[in-house]
Amino acid sequence: MDREHTQGTSSPKSEATKQLLSEISYQLFKEQGFAQVGVRDIAAKAGMTTGAFYYYFKSKADILNHHAKMRARWLFHQVPGMLEGLSPLEKIRQFLGSYLCEVFLDEGWELCESRMFSRYYDKRESSGLASTVRLYCEEAKEQGLLIPDCDVDQMASDLVLACRGVEYDWCLRHGGYDIHQRMFRLVDMVLSHYKKA
Repeated sequence: MDREHTQGTSSPKSEATKQLLSEISYQLFKEQGFAQVGVRDIAAKAGMTTGAFYYYFKSKADILNHHAKMRARWLFHQVPGMLEGLSPLEKIRQFLGSYLCEVFLDEGWELCESRMFSRYYDKRESSGLASTVRLYCEEAKEQGLLIPDCDVDQMASDLVLACRGVEYDWCLRHGGYDIHQRMFRLVDMVLSHYKKA
């Protein structure tokens, strides 16, 4: 069996080891910075060889992808259930201003920056973000909360663009401000353009 197939299809013990490696890696990345941590550092901290590391991950960027997938599962599958009962516009606000920002804060600005600019980073969670936001926009339109000629695709695109801008700026400023507050402000600005007065 080639390495591509062994990564991702494994026993519960193997999955636990992969998760442990991911957690150790993130701890080291947060303490020392992504660029300063090598595969040998991760393997040594986990008490294994570098060859064992490569059984589970192809690279450090692969760890970023793995971690992003774990966070995406939470963000796109569990968080929507937590937002039940809120109006669609409030769902958008909380999804982006509270929960998405928690993902960024969990990573910290340095890891967030490394993830955003890694050329090996799998950016599929961006489509999940756009899809989730679009669903809330459609829900708002169906409930008559938006201007009549609102293009929900454009609205969702504008909201995601605002989020990416806040994430990027927050990283450039080394996490030097309250990302929740800034995200809420920009999301509210976009929503004000589309919602009925």
